[in-house]
Amino acid sequence: LHISFGLAFAGVFALRVIWRLSAGRRLPPAATGWLRAAGTGVHGLLYLLMAAQIVLGFLFRWAQGEPFAFFGLFDVPTLIPIDREQRHSIGGLHNTVAWTIIVLALLHALAGLFHHYFLRDGVLRSADGGRTWTPPAASFLAANVTSIAVDTAAPLSMWIGTRPTGV
Repeated sequence: LHISFGLAFAGVFALRVIWRLSAGRRLPPAATGWLRAAGTGVHGLLYLLMAAQIVLGFLFRWAQGEPFAFFGLFDVPTLIPIDREQRHSIGGLHNTVAWTIIVLALLHALAGLFHHYFLRDGVLRSADGGRTWTPPAASFLAANVTSIAVDTAAPLSMWIGTRPTGV
């Protein structure tokens, strides 16, 4: 199952990278200064480590010289012959990268909780696509509001558009 789920993860990861590089959803930065740099750096590092984990998984399996099947549906051919003597070092790297991803993912989750409970900046609310956002007050509706936009340069600022008869 480990191999099959690893192959499924490789496919999902490839689709995610393609989506992010094309028209993927772009949220405004959650912070500025060193918090923004840290967040961007950790996201980049997580993507890099996940790509490395996939490559190491393929190399490790090829170094083992064993069949490489996806839930028994098809076999993945050996594209690069790897010396069996390297399997221990590749396996060790695969394990180290896995634990590094786990630690960074935990830190990422803790950072989200820090934003939510200490900075109170709505980062967790933006992560669920707005399903938990507080609905607008009735006074907004009475003021003929036609649009609301978040300023990407200052995420805590909003611009509100109204009809000519509104506010």
